[in-house]
Amino acid sequence: MKTKPGTESAPPISANLSNLHPSGMWRVLLLFFVPAVLIAVVIGALNLKAFYALQVDHHQSDASRIAMLQEVATLTEFNRRLSDIQLQVEELLTRRATGTVLPAELESLSREIGVRLTVMDWEFGNRFTSSGVTAEIHAALDAAEAQRQVMLEALEGVATDPAQTQTYVQAATEKQKLLTDASNSIIERVVNDLLNEWQSHNDEFETHSQTAILVGGLTILLVLILWLALIGWLGRGLLKLTGALQKLSRNPPELRGLESIESLLANPASLLRPMAESVVAFRDAIQARQQAEHELRKLSLVVEQNPNAVIVTDLDARIEYVNDAFVAMTGYERDWITGRNPRLLRTGKTPQATYAAMWRALMKGESWQGEFINRRRDGSELLERAIIMPLRQPSGEITHYVAIKRDITNRKRMEAELERYHAHLEQLVAERTRELHQAKVAAEMANQSKSEFLANVTHELLTPMNAIMGLTHLARQSAQDNGQQAQLEKVEGSARHLLSLINNLLDLSQIEAGQASPEPQAVNLKCLLQQVLDGIQPHLKQKSLSLEIDFDSVPENVLTDGEGLRKVLLNLTENAVKFTPQGEIQITARTVAQDGDHYRIRFSVSDTGIGISNKQMERLFQPFEQADNSTTRRFGGNGLGLAISKRIIERLGGEIGAESDPGTGSTFWFELPVYGAGAVSTHSEDIQCG
Repeated sequence: MKTKPGTESAPPISANLSNLHPSGMWRVLLLFFVPAVLIAVVIGALNLKAFYALQVDHHQSDASRIAMLQEVATLTEFNRRLSDIQLQVEELLTRRATGTVLPAELESLSREIGVRLTVMDWEFGNRFTSSGVTAEIHAALDAAEAQRQVMLEALEGVATDPAQTQTYVQAATEKQKLLTDASNSIIERVVNDLLNEWQSHNDEFETHSQTAILVGGLTILLVLILWLALIGWLGRGLLKLTGALQKLSRNPPELRGLESIESLLANPASLLRPMAESVVAFRDAIQARQQAEHELRKLSLVVEQNPNAVIVTDLDARIEYVNDAFVAMTGYERDWITGRNPRLLRTGKTPQATYAAMWRALMKGESWQGEFINRRRDGSELLERAIIMPLRQPSGEITHYVAIKRDITNRKRMEAELERYHAHLEQLVAERTRELHQAKVAAEMANQSKSEFLANVTHELLTPMNAIMGLTHLARQSAQDNGQQAQLEKVEGSARHLLSLINNLLDLSQIEAGQASPEPQAVNLKCLLQQVLDGIQPHLKQKSLSLEIDFDSVPENVLTDGEGLRKVLLNLTENAVKFTPQGEIQITARTVAQDGDHYRIRFSVSDTGIGISNKQMERLFQPFEQADNSTTRRFGGNGLGLAISKRIIERLGGEIGAESDPGTGSTFWFELPVYGAGAVSTHSEDIQCG
């Protein structure tokens, strides 16, 4: 099926993966770089502290070496000055020995050299006293002091003993040598100290370098271990994510078995939670896409397999899609009809008002339905029932029109034929109705004539029957023979039975002829019941049946048809006595509804007789019907009592029925609407009792 115009695809999966939580990036940065930065800061601080201590030590050593070098320089300077003075003294002694110096000049030079020696003695002593004097310095000081003394003695002896000049010179030279040895010893000690300091500094620097290298290596090792641990921890999660993505990337995707990914979502602080959310979003997007594809396939099948023609057009009524039903219904191929206007189907028989109404509804964005008279490709006429509706996008914009058409050509043809048949049938029904009405009128007239004839006949039979009964009664009184008495008793019994039959026929005919109308009168229910009991008392004694009466829950006096009520109660009690070989008879009356003076009383007569089956109950209240044909021979009767009772009760606005189980007994009941004390008070003078 081609994609319908205006159908929007599901949102891209990347849209669901772009909403990653920014805190995940910060957690990664904190977890990866903060420990490394902290370790680097600690190691740097330790290195700086060690470097500072080494620098302070170097400064102190440099100050000590400078002091020692200054002492050596001072000794060297003193040695040089003493050497100069010694040379000057030797020159003075040599000139004195050769007599090339004047006495005054000699005295002046001697005085000058003495002053210089005294100054040097003061400077030399103060210098080394303030800086701290070691053993080597003491030796140098002693040698310098001895040399100074020798030169002073040489100056004093120049004038007095010139012959000792050479002795003085040799002694000064020896003292000079001692001073030089002391100075060299000091210089050697200083050089050794400098070498020791340099070696110590080299050792400290090497130790510091080794420590720095060790600490740096440990730092790198810790960082590597930390990173390896993080990579291993993250790697397991990434493997889970990779496995899940591989399952989702298969064709078809496996959407089950992603419990491990869902476990990553359970930890809010997990670094992989954003990625797990992305994978779950990817899975949900695939599920949504599959569901959408399933729904689309289902809708596609619904449209393709729809028995009605489906047409989709753009807003300019150019056809973009038709289903197979359209192709089968019109005969046009899908490729040929696509892009054309549906007006090519028109025959010109569709009223223009139909098209105008259709476009008015579509322009309002409403659906329209109606009928078209179009044609198929073969030119045959095509009657269509169409529903056309605008197709809205989620934004509410109308982009297409969709038409669903049903071929009603055969239906219209059948409707026309049915219309013709219907008109003909109505004519036949009218003729038959007239015939039936005429037959009904004739039957009603015949039935009324029958009822009137039966009423007249039964009325005519009453006069001779009364005479027969009266004469039989008189004959029984005058007859002395027992045999005659028995014969007359049978004659009187048969006459009574025949009189009962005549009365029943008379009542039935009067009711059917509409001559019997209810006569409301005030009735004392207890007196009426007594009349009924008087009629059945001999039969109760004959069968030794017990009788139970309950009339306590009803008003004593009511307004109703007393004669009709007496006949119904008498018929029901006579039947109960007739069909009860042994046991008891129960007569009850109770109020089932009351509205002021309006009562609805339910009378019931129950027995323990032979009972009636459900099948027999269906025809129980029909004229000349009894429970079974055998009952006529066994118990007698003519089947009119219940039919007359039913008509009397219905005439009084009540209802009658029966309930029975074969072998256990029956209950015949009827309900009557009556008026109570308020209505009876206006007829109090008419209350009957006997």
